Amino acid sequence: MLTRTYSNLRHRFLGGAIRKITRTLSTKDAESVNVSFANRADLQLSSTEFAQFADGCGLARLGDTSVMVTVVSKTKPSSSNFMPLTVDYRQKAAAAGRIPTNYHRRDSAPSEHEILTTLSLSDVPWNGPVGAVRVGMLGNELIVNPTRREMADSSLNLVVTAMNQNLVVMLESAAKNVLQQEFLKAIKFGVRECQKIIQAISQLQKHHSKPKRTFTALNLDESLMNGVRSLSEMRLKEIFQNTTHDKLSRDDAVKVLRNDVLEKMRAETENFNEYNAGEAFSTICKQIFRDLILDNEIRCDGRSLTQLRNISAKVDLFKPLHGSAFFQRGQTQVMCTVSLDSQNSVLHVDPISMLTSGLKEKNFFLHYEFPPFAVKEVGRIGPVQRREIGHGALAEKGIRPVVPSDYPFTIRLTSEVLQSNGWHKNR
Repeated sequence: MLTRTYSNLRHRFLGGAIRKITRTLSTKDAESVNVSFANRADLQLSSTEFAQFADGCGLARLGDTSVMVTVVSKTKPSSSNFMPLTVDYRQKAAAAGRIPTNYHRRDSAPSEHEILTTLSLSDVPWNGPVGAVRVGMLGNELIVNPTRREMADSSLNLVVTAMNQNLVVMLESAAKNVLQQEFLKAIKFGVRECQKIIQAISQLQKHHSKPKRTFTALNLDESLMNGVRSLSEMRLKEIFQNTTHDKLSRDDAVKVLRNDVLEKMRAETENFNEYNAGEAFSTICKQIFRDLILDNEIRCDGRSLTQLRNISAKVDLFKPLHGSAFFQRGQTQVMCTVSLDSQNSVLHVDPISMLTSGLKEKNFFLHYEFPPFAVKEVGRIGPVQRREIGHGALAEKGIRPVVPSDYPFTIRLTSEVLQSNGWHKNR
């Protein structure tokens, strides 16, 4: 999915109290839905004559801000064992009448945002539409899609993404000591506002969406499932109930069993399909793992459902540094450092992001690193990955409220994962 923004970038975010929904038809046969906001500029969602080779293309306008969204999907199924979805958001300098400040004066790497409206106009089947709003809190008042000035005084910065029937899809938040009941109230408020955006998208979808393409979901043959289960069930239970295993030994045992099962199935099955057999093994493995926990209320490492992994921490490990700490929880380890410097070392925000965030520079920032050796992999350490950027931003949000706003130094925190008993790029 690709989005582009054309704007003065100073208007409020999408959302708000909808007073009315109207439909119009332009001379270009592009149907639109107008959404009016209380005391705010109207939002217009429309199909468009642009990018007609894409599976779907939509245009959103709010005041002088315009966002074009396209979506493209392959028609053939993918054998990948991960969700093959990429969201690419481009906020071009030219859209704001600016020239890039880098050496080549060209737009470089994209920023990361989620744009979802276009899926409703494409022929790609999905369970949308989805609406998203930002919720702020000024005093005891909740406000939807606050301006930058309002956000500067807000004690809450909450993004809510929701579907029909008040179903929550995603939450992301930063807050300054907001009470739990107030936070829950803000979530409900955001979900209600999302429903109004969803209604507008649905209106557009009714009159201008493409017929959804049909697809055949992977349906594993019952005889294949039974054959894989008979070869693997007892041994999987033994592996998952053996509490002497750690992450590596357990993963190795499952991998050996998987290869053994596939070899036997290959020898015994006519027209053997290795991909389907592998999917059958993965499905059975997940079922057994889940059933053992729910039936016995004991996790694979011997802990009960309410028992936490052992936690330990050490500080001041390296004397030359301004600060250092080592954290371990179970088999997950993180090394953290802190560096202090003058205000000359502040992190300068690029001019385009400055227009949307209102932030010119940062004197407090956190950088998160997840090298491949943390999960016993051989990999190339190159540019910062999207996952690392996202995790670092979340951790920074959790600490920033306790850092004095008038702190006279620049603070850089680093958080490097040394080993991880959780995430794995192939799972």
